Amino acid sequence: MKGYFFGTSPDYYFVFATENLTEVKVDGIVVANLNAGEHYVGSLSNLSWYVETSNNVHMFHVSGFVCEIGGAAIPSLLCTGSTSVSVTRATSQDFYVNIISPSAIVSNFTFNGLPNIITATDFSSVPSNSGQWSFARKLIPTSDLAPLASARITNSSGKIH
Repeated sequence: MKGYFFGTSPDYYFVFATENLTEVKVDGIVVANLNAGEHYVGSLSNLSWYVETSNNVHMFHVSGFVCEIGGAAIPSLLCTGSTSVSVTRATSQDFYVNIISPSAIVSNFTFNGLPNIITATDFSSVPSNSGQWSFARKLIPTSDLAPLASARITNSSGKIH
């Protein structure tokens, strides 16, 4: 999922092949064929994208918020995920949560026990995955989470990312 850089700056992602003859598809389109040790660099201007590979890879996403940059290793959607994630709001600046979830369970979220903060209408389908996965980019106002407060996001029906 795309981050929140100021303006129209794209996010970047890097796919590192660990095996020879690794095909990389983005939203169903082949974008690279890699051998072990090679990598593909993609830019993300859409809100989300779906990367498939024919072999195991390492993936790294560079993103940020306004003028701050960050990066993370991206696990496979096949990884276990979590049924509960805790977050802390550090400041009164805009605070967003990004969630990837199986589409079948988007109606079962709570935010500090409340079912009306993260709702099914917050989610959109991830492209090119037959509707199996959905994503939400949710702005959490200070009325729902004050600066220096923590929240627990849970899903009673399955594991999320």
